[in-house]
Formats: sequence, C-alpha cells, structure tokens
Amino acid sequence: MSKKFKLTMLSIILTIVCGIIAIFPIINVEASVLEPVNTEISFSGDYNNYTDSTYYFDSETGMEDKTKNLLDYPEYFAERFIHKNIPDDPADNWIEGFIPKDVFINEGSTFCLGREYSFIAVNNGENIFIVFLEVKIDVNSLTDGTIEFKISPMFNYVYRYDSVHDVVRPKIYYDSPSKSYSKSINGLSYHLKDISSAAYLQNIGYANFGDEGYSSNDDNGAFFTSTHYYYNGVSKKNSKEILSDSANVFAYALGLAFGPFGLAATKVIDSIVDAVEAGCIVLNNEFNDNAYRVAKTKDEFDSVLFHTTKQSQLLAQAQGDPQYEYGLIKNSISYIETTDKNPLLINTDNSEHYVKNMYRISTTDHERTRMVTKFCANYVQENSVGSITYLGRNIESNDIIIDFWGENENEDIKVGDTKTCYILSDGSKRYSFTPEQSAKYEFCAPERDIVMYGENGEAVVSGRDKISHSMQAGKEYVFEVAGTDANTITPVCLNIVYENIEYNQEKTVALLPFHTEYFIFDAVETKLYLLDFAEPPSVDIEYQVSGEEQWHTFADARYPMFCESGKTYHIRIVNYVEQTLDIPIKIVSPPEYDENLNFNGNTSDVGYFLLQTTFNSNFKINIKSAKTSEMTLFDRVFQPIGKSDVRKHIIPDSRSRRRSFLYQSGRRL
Repeated sequence: MSKKFKLTMLSIILTIVCGIIAIFPIINVEASVLEPVNTEISFSGDYNNYTDSTYYFDSETGMEDKTKNLLDYPEYFAERFIHKNIPDDPADNWIEGFIPKDVFINEGSTFCLGREYSFIAVNNGENIFIVFLEVKIDVNSLTDGTIEFKISPMFNYVYRYDSVHDVVRPKIYYDSPSKSYSKSINGLSYHLKDISSAAYLQNIGYANFGDEGYSSNDDNGAFFTSTHYYYNGVSKKNSKEILSDSANVFAYALGLAFGPFGLAATKVIDSIVDAVEAGCIVLNNEFNDNAYRVAKTKDEFDSVLFHTTKQSQLLAQAQGDPQYEYGLIKNSISYIETTDKNPLLINTDNSEHYVKNMYRISTTDHERTRMVTKFCANYVQENSVGSITYLGRNIESNDIIIDFWGENENEDIKVGDTKTCYILSDGSKRYSFTPEQSAKYEFCAPERDIVMYGENGEAVVSGRDKISHSMQAGKEYVFEVAGTDANTITPVCLNIVYENIEYNQEKTVALLPFHTEYFIFDAVETKLYLLDFAEPPSVDIEYQVSGEEQWHTFADARYPMFCESGKTYHIRIVNYVEQTLDIPIKIVSPPEYDENLNFNGNTSDVGYFLLQTTFNSNFKINIKSAKTSEMTLFDRVFQPIGKSDVRKHIIPDSRSRRRSFLYQSGRRL
C-alpha cells in the first residue's frame, strides 16, 4: 500500500504549489456520536469492547462492571493515589478495564478511536503515558453534506507496568517543598502536537475509483468541496494567527485523488510527511525563547476548492489540472506541522482545548456513501516554553467509518433471484428474505463468507460459498455477505433446496411442522415410475417437470410418474400438522406384465400400461379383461382423459408424431 502512495507524491507537491491550503483537526474521544436517520458510525480496530461503553470492561468474563465508570476515574485516582501522606505504591484496580493490558505490557504507541471514549497511549518501556479523549461526530445536522469532528482531551495519567506482580501502577510525583503529590512526573506537562488526518469517500452500492469498469463520468456519488478547521490550544504570544507564522507551519487538506488505488488510508499520513520532506515545505524560524504562551481561541481556517460541482471538477480534469488528474476529488488530507520552538499544543489535561474539523461534501445523487477518516498525532512532553520532547511521533489511529445518505435498508431477494453484489473492501452486503412458504432454502455467494440472521437479529447459521436452512413462512431472514481486502463484485442467488432421490434407494424424509420439503429425481430411462411413499392423511404431495411452472397431483395412491430419460423431476411434500413426520420414501418400478400383457400383480394392485403413438391419427383401443376392471386413460402428466368400467376407450387426435398415453387397470375383488 505504501508504494502506491509514493506514486502520488508529485501530485501532492503540485497541489501544494497551487496554494490549496487547509488544516485538519486533532482528534478524539467521546460517545457524543450523532447518528441521523440512515447514518451508521463504526470504528475499526480490536478495542471496541472497551470503548463502546464508559463502564469497566472485564476482558476475562467479557462482562461490564457498572460500579466503575470512566467518568468517575479522576475521583477514584485522586482518592487512591493523590490524597495520601505516605505513598505505598498501590496497584490501579480500575485502569485495565478501560485500557487493554497489552498496551501496558508492550512498548509502542497506540491511538484508539471509540464510540464512548478514545485514548492515546505511549509506552517507552519505562513509563506508559495515557490521555483519554472525547470525540464528537456530527453528520449532516448543520447542513446536508457536512461532517464534523470535534476532539478534546479528558484527562491524562502516567503509569508503569510491574511485571513481577503483573499489575499496573501509577507514577506519582512527590514535591518535597510543598509535601504534596502530583500525577505528573517532576511536574511536567503533556500535550498533543500537530494532529493531522486523512479522509476518503466511497460509493457503497456501485464501483469506485480503481475498480474495473469505473468511470468518473458515470460516478454520481459524493466528492469533497472544502474543509474548515477550528482549534483552541496554546502557542506563542506573538503568534496572532497560526498562518501568519507560515514559515513554521505547513497545512494541507484538499484535493488529491490518489491514483487508481482507492485510498485505503493505512499509510496516507506517512505519505504526506514524505511529501513535505521531499518538497522542503517546512521552513525554520527563530522565535524569542523567552516568549510565553497564551490561550488562542476560535481561530479557524477554511479551504474551499475552486471547482465544487461534478461538471467543473471533470472539466478541470479534461483541461489537465493536476489536482483533478483522476477526476472527482474523493480524498481529503489535513496535515499541520509547527516548529518545536513555537508549537501549537493541545494540553492533555485541559478539556477546553480542542480541534474541530468540518468536511463539506457534494453529490449528484444522494446514493449510499461511506466516508473513512483516520487521524495522526504527536505526543510531547513540555520541558519549558519553547522546549519539548517527543514521546510519540506520528501515532496513527484506527478508522472512523461513517455510512450516510441513501437507504441503509437491506436489499430484498426472492426465490430464484440472481443478483450482482458489489461489496467494499472489508465491508459487507445484506439481503432480506421473507419466505411465502415454510421450506428449506439455500443462499449462494461464491468464495464469500455468509451469515444468516433470524427475525430477532441473532446469527442462525454461517458458512462459505453457500448456506442452507429451514425457514418459516412470514418471518424475515437476513443474509450478510462479507467482502474481502479489495472491492469485489459477487453474484448471489437464493433457491429452494431440493434433496436428491436415487432410483430404488430408500430415503427417510423428516417433514418439519407446516413445512414443505422438495426433492429432485433424474430419470435414467423413459418409463413409468412409482413413488413408494406411505402418505399420512396430513400430507399433500405433488410433482413437476423441471423447467415447467405447473405442479401436478398424483393420479392415485400409488403415485405414478411417467418420466423421460435425461429429464429432471421435482417432488414436493407439504406437512400440515404441528409435528415432525419421519417417513421413508423410494422411487420404484410398477408391477410388471408378461408379453401377453398378463398382469402379474396381486388382486388389489393397480396395473399400468404405457401406450406410445408413432404417427398422427385417430386410434381406437380395445382392452379385454377376464374380470371386470375400472379403467382410466391419462396423458403423460397423468391428467385423466377418460374413465370407465367399459372395456374400450377412444384416444382423441394426437398432434405429435409420437405421443405417450397411460392406461390404468385396477382389478376388483
């Protein structure tokens, strides 16, 4: 992925030279996630079990402890660790329910965005620095086509991991002159610096940039038109406006279509940094080392693209504008870098500090759209004004995934449907099915993982390629098809399940209550077959020639079927009672006749004669029997043509050169 973004460096620098400037905010925490109708917000990563709630999460039991709330943590920390005359270095009994233990054990940096809270953690092997963050997300509430992020610190603490006792202990600083305790090591303060972000837009229901067959002209989906950046932090007193110090600030937000790569955003921040270094954009300026910091509130910077409609962006592409080389602007990047002598800092213990970024988006049609946003930040320790130490550089977050506009309802699918399913990378597509009859159905999606959910949203069955299950009429079922690591187009289909029946091989049928079971039989020769089936009074049974719509009832309790070699036949059995019926079933041949058509069956048996014509004509058939018999003449699907106890029947005109008729003779005792 990183090499793909290397290819875009030239485009980045060209856009910078054109002067398109904007900034993207600092990120963070909270559960203030506004989700209007048809909007879904989710977070990638492995820590959602923790951050989906402010309650303590027990990783061993998977349960929440509602007696411990993150919002009460500062009070707990002060009581247990600060308000003491003599430190006894106790363990923190709460923190592992809000920050996963592996963050304390393994060196490295973590930036986790979550629904109820977020955090940045830096583990340098000796100390673990953690700031809890609040992120507020607002989708289309101000104006249609606006998505806003506001990030502010909640509180900050420093810890160490005691590997001997396998516990986490806070780092507490004891100030001898004041004889008091502080949570900051040696009284130092900690800040977030130069927080940056990247975002990209995707069509959910149809092709995106880089997909086979994609065309910007046919893309009626969303694209970026502007970004707006607001911040409240601290900087030098003489920094009246952040952009007035342009010699020590680089900011870029809009306008790159990252080639045919779809912008997966895993390395986008690194690519921006590479572009800055390659273009020598960041300059150095000397400032008064004795200058002091003041709060700077409500500063804001806007970046609006010159082309804000689909037509104008595609026209700019046609005219060779490098910013629109790949058509519609689907990606937005915000990067800010300030010098170490005059950094713009967000104090991790000041909840009034924040960064807010608003994206403006336009579209031709309000089709279902996905926006994925990723953030990056530096975690620094301030030694004195104009002197900082980096504890963590370019710490990248997980993704915030926002689906909005259009309908978020599941797509309907019916029996016999074959649909083309477009799925975003690592996404999924859902189909809704409500059976008209209780039966066993099969949903197919080749080379894809599938999960079927029941009426209450519970997972019922899962599998790969295809899944089958008995479903009840009138209840809604949902099939979810999982994507892969790339955008994919997959055919999906839904069909009734037909159990195979082999000639002369018995099969036990489990007829579920009020369900219909379907079976399939492939005839290997043209002849008359009987379905050997002990039908209970609560069951109906029919058969069908494959490819035809009409179902046929059987002529009598022997269930005769005239089948032609090479054709397939369907059988369905309906159970009308509230109990499962286990019934054996087998396809057999009828009783045989000798060459003189002498019936060799028992006196209670029914005999069948197959009569086939070879040319068009009227036929008169005389049948003689030693004893009186009831006789019925059928066509090939056992529709009665005539019935009598008289010993002859006349077959009407045949319009084909070869036609089959069935004559049934039943002896009377």
